[in-house]
This record gives sequence, structure tokens and C-alpha cells, in this order.
Amino acid sequence: HHDRDINASINIRNEAIRLTAGTAGIA
Repeated sequence: HHDRDINASINIRNEAIRLTAGTAGIA
């Protein structure tokens, strides 16, 4: 289903933001 793909991309995006924010020292 497309919903799964959307959720997957959102999760990946959130993880990327988390890693970027963590590396930048921003909580």
C-alpha cells in the first residue's frame, strides 16, 4: 500500500533529522 511507503519515508526522514540534529548538538 502507498500508506506503508509514505510512513517508511517519513520514518527515514525523521531518523535522518535525528542524526543531523544530534550531530549538530541540537535537541
